[in-house]
Amino acid sequence: MIWRVAQGSQGRMSHAVLSASVPALVLLCGLMVPVAAQAQAADDDFRSQARMRAGSLYLRPAVTLDKFGFDTNVFNTPEERGDFVVAGTPRLDAWLPVRRALVSTSAGARMEYYRKFTGERSINPDASARIKIPLRRVTVEGGGDFLRTRQRPTYELDLRARRVVTGLDGGVTVDVAPSIAVAVEAARERTRFDADAFFAGSALSETLNRDEDSARVAARWRRTALSTFVFATEYRRAQFVESPERDSGNAIVTAGAEFHPRALISGSGEIGVRRFLAHGSDVTDLTRVVARADLTYRIRTSTALTFDAERDIRYSFRRDDPFYVLSHYGIAVRRELRDPFDVTGRYSWNLYDYQSDTERRDTAWSAELTIGYRLTAAARIGFRIRYIERDSATERWRYDGLEGGMVFGYGR
Repeated sequence: MIWRVAQGSQGRMSHAVLSASVPALVLLCGLMVPVAAQAQAADDDFRSQARMRAGSLYLRPAVTLDKFGFDTNVFNTPEERGDFVVAGTPRLDAWLPVRRALVSTSAGARMEYYRKFTGERSINPDASARIKIPLRRVTVEGGGDFLRTRQRPTYELDLRARRVVTGLDGGVTVDVAPSIAVAVEAARERTRFDADAFFAGSALSETLNRDEDSARVAARWRRTALSTFVFATEYRRAQFVESPERDSGNAIVTAGAEFHPRALISGSGEIGVRRFLAHGSDVTDLTRVVARADLTYRIRTSTALTFDAERDIRYSFRRDDPFYVLSHYGIAVRRELRDPFDVTGRYSWNLYDYQSDTERRDTAWSAELTIGYRLTAAARIGFRIRYIERDSATERWRYDGLEGGMVFGYGR
């Protein structure tokens, strides 16, 4: 799955076509999903997801331990420096129905412990809250999110820098026909890095602190009880607090589909075009194919094949490269062995295509294997090993590393 992209305009066109065709092909396969009589699966209802109840309040406690072992390259550098790492996330989901409305919240905190590199230790809280009010033919909903974290946002940024991300969103959905609905949505997201966060000569607060506003109109056509087509147009505006030359406007048009969890192929995907309108003199306008997919195909009852992909424009921390086109592909196979054992293999590949430098394209890929043991219907323990490698024309950005240890999950 690793390949080199040919340089020049012909190479860019070939990669764009390939990037767009893979999710589109998967979407076409999803159209062959058989129709079932059930309109909704029982596990879509919050009452069945909850594990505790206190009056009208439904609760679902959960905990995930995704690292309990070694990491040979904590800092993602050519010279490996390893450590013993423990990382996990306790979480509590809650639902409160109030007459017609449903209030839902989720709160958690990812905790990371490093035995030697104490400066990398962190507690990263996040929380979200939403309210949904369904009326006769109109549904109103809105919510907010909060994240304070030192987690790396992408493979591009190796520094664990503290940032705070807050967001607000709301929308109205109108049922214009039994199988057709139109949604109007708006959102705002605010990203702030600490003022003392520096990486590779860049102050992250100068290059990445921004406010992003978006407005979206989407038409949804429920073709069957298991499949819904979505056609959307969106406008986004990004304003950088300390670097106005990075400001941009974005017009996006997409078409996609969503498939019910009980369908043979479940999940969602979309493909479209994004017009990037640069407001600064140092950045040029461009148009790119964008796509996103997260689909699972069930082979009988013992095997599941998951495919995820993304192609979109992302903002870079680099001063000389304000943004890049990210192309991501991932595939995972989960196989149920003799009860209660299972095994999961996953491979992912990422391309960072910097637009201001036609010669620069970094790639990062990872492969992992997990052997799991189901303790109860809600709890699972296992052992995971993962290899990561990044390749670049610049030696400074090349690295590889190996992670391994125990994993545990309960609740979700």
